[in-house]
Amino acid sequence: MNQATPHSLETTAQAGFPHAETRTKLIWSVSTQSFAAFSAADLARRFAHFGLDAAKVTYTLENAPLLKKFRYALAAEMEANGSRSAAEGWCPFLVSPLGRLAHLFLANGTREVSAGENVNIEIMVDAAAVAGQIPKLEGDTLSIRVTSPDMISGLKEGSRIVISYQQTEFVVESVSRKSNDVLAVKAKVVESALLLSGMDVHSSDIPRDLFPLTHADAQAFERRFDDLADYVVVSGIRTADELTRVRRMILGDAAASGTSKRHPTVGIKDAIRERSSSVPPRILLKVDSRASLELLDTVFDDVDGLILSRSELGLSMPAHELPIIQKKLIARCNHLAKLVIVASELMYSMRVNPNPTRAEVSDMANAAADGADALFLAEEVTEGPHAELVADVSKETLINSEHLHDSNWHRVPFEIANDDDAVASGALEIAEHAKVKAIVCLTEGGYTAMRLSSLRTPVDIIAVTYNHNVMRQLSLLRSVKVLTLERAPAFDQVLQETKKLLERYCGFARGDRFVFVSLTASPIAARNSNIFTLQEID
Repeated sequence: MNQATPHSLETTAQAGFPHAETRTKLIWSVSTQSFAAFSAADLARRFAHFGLDAAKVTYTLENAPLLKKFRYALAAEMEANGSRSAAEGWCPFLVSPLGRLAHLFLANGTREVSAGENVNIEIMVDAAAVAGQIPKLEGDTLSIRVTSPDMISGLKEGSRIVISYQQTEFVVESVSRKSNDVLAVKAKVVESALLLSGMDVHSSDIPRDLFPLTHADAQAFERRFDDLADYVVVSGIRTADELTRVRRMILGDAAASGTSKRHPTVGIKDAIRERSSSVPPRILLKVDSRASLELLDTVFDDVDGLILSRSELGLSMPAHELPIIQKKLIARCNHLAKLVIVASELMYSMRVNPNPTRAEVSDMANAAADGADALFLAEEVTEGPHAELVADVSKETLINSEHLHDSNWHRVPFEIANDDDAVASGALEIAEHAKVKAIVCLTEGGYTAMRLSSLRTPVDIIAVTYNHNVMRQLSLLRSVKVLTLERAPAFDQVLQETKKLLERYCGFARGDRFVFVSLTASPIAARNSNIFTLQEID
């Protein structure tokens, strides 16, 4: 296996890593196992030390208190750090229901299997184990735990069980039912492999559909994730009607009114200008199968963005098509000002090795170059023995590759479809020619920041909002930094208040220039008007 040779930790620290900020954001997976290893306060300190941007968490009624403690601990950590204008606006949570999942568990944590070897597998319903509570096992029997009884009803002789996105496969030779929730399976190993506890399991005969909802997922939607979600990650959707049902469960009456193509989930009402007013979570659709890919044309207007899971998509699509699919989906999201996240076993070899492969480094750099807003690091690496190195090397990879993007920057082809697009494009052109330090935008619900971010600007975008919940959501966007105004001043005072924030939190000094953009406010009207202007710190 070809290994990349990253800089040493000492060199990285001298270069400003891992605390240097990247334009492409890093999402860290935090599971119940993370809380078993660390307290919420310790986990928050690690998170801040690694310089991470967002957390992907799974909601269950049982782990909701842990997630709340983690959020409060993150706020306290950033308040103590003093580097942000609003600690509560720093770290967005991408929350998913538990869903129908299947994980592999081993008595000793690891096991090597050889091609042609016969293995015994116990498959049982155990949602707690899949959610992160590792079961105690004995002997050589492999254990696959699933979250719902209907997941094991279709297994039969000849079924193929894929371990960790084609790490290896098992071919089922016989199935016997020990109880309603337990199967005893004899199978043959297809390829030699090192198996690790916690590996994901897939099979065309183990359904992963969201509907009908499991009891745990019904609880999650009923409680609306206890207001912990800035983004809700939805997978296992097969029809547009199913997405409509999800929207109604998450948004209530707002699913049918108060939203638009600009803001599929966040309606723009006067309350959004209140600093602590609640904001609905934005909805991200996970593209993880041929069915979900084919569904996009009918549901694209109803979601705020996509998570592209190439590894899962590769189970139902030819591998050689995946790079082109990635480029097309990212370009489409950029064109429509939608958030786009790439998840694909990034730095996956670092679950056991201290260094990534050259292919993994290239994969991460290419995803950023294609225009992804964020990259998702799965729990196999975020909870592995080399977690700090994963964060360190990922940040270094992005910063070094982004430097090359800057030196070869070219404008993304952009079709101006309306007045707002024209203003955003004009602001970008002024920023390029005037060599400004940043593009600063005033935004209520976030569309202005999303539109500018999608253009892959050569300078940072600083989004100024009134609401710290919107601020937290926008901090996930590519190249975007976020600030909140302490109040909603008259428009003629907004610029002066913004300049104070830029000096205090963003290192602006006298003479620094920036382009100021607003698609929703001007001296003429509170909404339905726009403005951009070249400004300088007095």
